[in-house]
Amino acid sequence: MNGISLWIHIFIRFWFNYFDRHRSLIEIKNFVGLQAIIKSDYPTYSGIMLERYFKQQFAESFQYRAIGSWWEPKGNQNEIDIVALKLKKNQAIAAEVKRQKKNFKPEPLAAKVEPICKKGVAYNIRFKSEISFYFIPL
Repeated sequence: MNGISLWIHIFIRFWFNYFDRHRSLIEIKNFVGLQAIIKSDYPTYSGIMLERYFKQQFAESFQYRAIGSWWEPKGNQNEIDIVALKLKKNQAIAAEVKRQKKNFKPEPLAAKVEPICKKGVAYNIRFKSEISFYFIPL
């Protein structure tokens, strides 16, 4: 997907998520109400869209055989935003996607990755951070 079509997809998702869904607010010209809905939901919505964006970037690199999110088995709420399995055997990337760099803490991500590493495959873990996107190569 090229850059223009990616932005068109993002715009269309935004449109249907807010404007189409809340069409009645627009029809009665309640723009203040619509603005309140968007402001309250936007942090969650933009976080989800940022995850989708980075998953798309992983896919377009053609270096991975599987890309998704990971939830710890029953009884625990630990989640890793993106786990991408590289084409090379026993190599993966675990990523935490944050809208602001100050919200990223490497220790919790390392703790979430630890159970995966204990499943019998040896991984070399190191940290690297980038703007709005943080990952631990497994």
